[in-house]
Amino acid sequence: MGPGSLFGKLRKILEKPPVPAHLQQQGYGEVPWYRGLLDAIRPPSVVPTGRTPMNSSQRRMLLITAGIVLPAAAIWGVIDYVAGAPARSKAAFEDGMRIMGTNDFVGAAKRFSDSISIRETADAYLERGNAYENLQQGDKALADWSKALNLDQGMAAAYTARATHYRLAGNFAKAIPDLDQSIQLDPSVDGYFQRGQTYAALGDYKKAVEDYDRSILERREAPYVYLARSIAKRALGDEEGYRQDQLKAAELQNIR
Repeated sequence: MGPGSLFGKLRKILEKPPVPAHLQQQGYGEVPWYRGLLDAIRPPSVVPTGRTPMNSSQRRMLLITAGIVLPAAAIWGVIDYVAGAPARSKAAFEDGMRIMGTNDFVGAAKRFSDSISIRETADAYLERGNAYENLQQGDKALADWSKALNLDQGMAAAYTARATHYRLAGNFAKAIPDLDQSIQLDPSVDGYFQRGQTYAALGDYKKAVEDYDRSILERREAPYVYLARSIAKRALGDEEGYRQDQLKAAELQNIR
């Protein structure tokens, strides 16, 4: 906006207001209490109105006023924008979670990125990492889960997600420590199950069964845990345990 446009807007704002009708009817030709102020700072009109142009004192007052008001308005705008950042970030995150539920992982990742660009949170990094994992972009997923843990070292879900990636990639040496940490922070069905799966992949079926047992204690209606435990029990020679877990898994699947 050029100086001419700025002064034009100021001139419009500062134009002398018309005398209200009820005052005109009472014979008032002006409103003295504010006319002096307006006359002191009003810029010269483009069309001659009979008023004398502003003198140097009036111009200086106008510039001082603009120099105070405009920066103050800009600062207030910045403060207002910053104060609203958490709400905008949360809205983008919630939109990403909604989109993730439709399996649109590209769209979800974009909304999580929007949330992060406004305000970095561990939850947004965790879920964007999950979206990248579903898009088979493992390196990006690992980077996001690590960023989530940098922001919140107590985020068990990020350890579990990262460990699951390591397990599926066959990197059991990295998967076990992450799962240990996840379970220590927040014992969960998934944490115990994933560690059980890792031990089973390593051939340590005894430890695998122990973790499946703990997973079932956390949530008894998870058929996939019973199926995994049945396989581990058969590997240990426990055929009766194998049959019982298979029957329980089938029962839970039929209920669903």
